[in-house]
This record gives sequence, C-alpha cells and structure tokens, in this order.
Amino acid sequence: MKKNILIIALSLVLVCVNTACQTSNEPEYVTHSTTEASTEMTINVEPIAIKEDDNFIYTAKEIVEKMGMGWNLGNTLDACDYSGSKEIDETAFGNPVTTKAMIDMVKEEGFQSVRIPVSYYNHMDEDGNIDEEWLNRVKEVVDYVVEDDMYCIINVHHDTGNDGWLTADASSYEQNSTRFKAMWKQIAEYFADYDEKLLFEGYNEILNSEKKWSWAGEESYNTANSLNQDFVDTVRSTGGNNAKRYLIVNTYAASAEEEVMNNFVMPSDVEDNRLIVEVHTYVPFDKIPETFDMINARFCENNIPVIIGETACGKDKSIEERTEYAKLLNVKSKEYKIAIFWWDDGNYSDNSSSAEDVCNYALLNRVLMQWAYPDIAQAFTN
Repeated sequence: MKKNILIIALSLVLVCVNTACQTSNEPEYVTHSTTEASTEMTINVEPIAIKEDDNFIYTAKEIVEKMGMGWNLGNTLDACDYSGSKEIDETAFGNPVTTKAMIDMVKEEGFQSVRIPVSYYNHMDEDGNIDEEWLNRVKEVVDYVVEDDMYCIINVHHDTGNDGWLTADASSYEQNSTRFKAMWKQIAEYFADYDEKLLFEGYNEILNSEKKWSWAGEESYNTANSLNQDFVDTVRSTGGNNAKRYLIVNTYAASAEEEVMNNFVMPSDVEDNRLIVEVHTYVPFDKIPETFDMINARFCENNIPVIIGETACGKDKSIEERTEYAKLLNVKSKEYKIAIFWWDDGNYSDNSSSAEDVCNYALLNRVLMQWAYPDIAQAFTN
C-alpha cells in the first residue's frame, strides 16, 4: 500500500513539473519520459537536464577563491617557433607528451587548478584559421584536468611576448584584432559546451613592438585594453555556456607594477561578475608583501577579482628559500583570496637521470613522473 502511495505521489510531481515547464516564460528544461521497469511497478526517472547556464551560479570572485593554488603546464602546448617552421608540437621545448597520469599527480599533490598555456602561431593560417587537429589535442589535455574535477584555464600564449605577432601597437591593431577575434571565435565555439570549470584567458604577456615590459606608454596600454574588449565581446557572441563563462583579462605584459595596473581598464561585459584580472610576478621574497599590497589596493579593494597566473622562485635559491617563498605565497593567497599559479617549466629533455633534472622553476619531473621538489609543492598547496 505504501508503495502505491509513493508511486501516485511521484507521478503527480512529474505532472506538475511538466506542466510548469510548459507554462513558464523561462527557456524550457529538457525532460525525459518515465519508464515502468518491472511488474513491481518501480519507476526509473532520468534526471532533468539543467539549462546551459545553471552551473554558472558563482560570482567571479567566488570562482577565484575556489581555484585556490594552481599549477602551470608550462613549455608544452605553448611551444612555438617563429623561424618559419610549422612542424611544432608540445614536445618542441623539451617536455614529453602530456598524459593523464601527470595531471593526476598534480591533483593528488593538492593543486586545485591547472593553467594550460597554448600557442597557435604554428597551428593556424594568416587569417587565424586554427588546425582542428591542434584544437583536438588541446581538448584532450583540458579533459585530463576537468575529469579530475579541477579548474582549467586555456589562453593565447606565445602569440604575444617578445616574438609574438599579437602586439599592443595602435598601428597594427586593426589587422591583429581581426585575426585575434577569428581565433577566439573558433576556440570559444569549440569549447562552448564546457561548464564553469573551464575558463578562457584572452592573451598572455602582450608587449608593444619596442618590447617594453613597463613604461610602455598610453597608446600601448590603450591597445592592450582594446584587445581585451575584443576578446570578451567575441566569446560572448558565441552564445551557449560562453554567454556566462568566466573570462580572464591581463594587464599589459601581465605586469603587477603599479604604473601598468593603473593603466588597465576592465572591459565592459553584458554579464555581471564574470570577469577576472590576471597579473604575473616573480619578485624576490622580500618584495612579495609590497607586491600583494599593490595588487590588493588596485583590484581587490575595488571588488575586482584577480589571479596571479604565473609566479615561481628559481633554482638559484636554496631549497629552504624556495620553500619559504612558496609558503608565503600560500599565506598571501588566503589573506587576499587570490588564486595563484606556480610556473612549472618542466624538463630540459627526455633524458632525466634524477628527479631534480628539471628546468629552473619546475616542481614536477614529467619524464620520471616524480616530484622534483615535493617540499616546495607541499608548501605551496598547503
């Protein structure tokens, strides 16, 4: 008797849900019919699919807090060659092919997010049409991260920088903007179905043609700001989950210098609380408090979410100094609620003979699949 009452009640609920969906002015949910599975009258009901934007319930500031301490898959998918060669893959800078096991190790070590720098110069034509094979590979690595329930960032990396084609020059803005927007339209459409765990970062460390890392001038700052606006507008225009996706915009050169940050302009956005600012810093240990104070004054105190997309302390310092550096970053992350990503540049080659045979900032030996500096990694992730 109790079973019959339960079945009747459940049926009424389903009727009410379907009726509400039909009469609501909101976009309809996708519903699934019920099936009677056996003579015992048990009813199996598939979950009602959520609307595309139902996962995007947090503010950008809340997402930054959730991202916590992150790790960069450096010198890998960002590998590029401006000498004219097009035969470039993720191993060109000396690192092995990225595997799911590597990302699993990052997750197990306590990292909450992974930033995947991606360069496109060697994988697209002059109009910005990206090779689908390259996008497929980027997707494979993104899936390694999101399947481990970590936040993931993809960007446009060495297309900027000292050798990049994407510069902060007004004279080349129109041409570069067209190509830049074409790239991001493809990237955004390709990843449109991913939920809030995937974030897009417009560009990495953009410089002007004079390669100035600071004191670049108003024209260069304004051009960088305009390209950030192009990025936001392009991604939003692709719709779907991209209409609400959390987007990351960098300062000129990704600099945390006060003069550069003061010339940064947050792009306008059709969505509220979906934009995040990114800066990079590799300052000495004794400069960390001052740097965080400036970042806090410029962004946090003005209710602007911010992350440090790259930071690290190199092998020229002792293990003890590097560990204290990582520990202080963890403290500052919690104090200011800023997500911080360690720049891990990986291996020089695939001939590692010891765990510490890695590049200057690397924590993980990706060849031997061992943590080169577990104390630093643990101090950073706490």
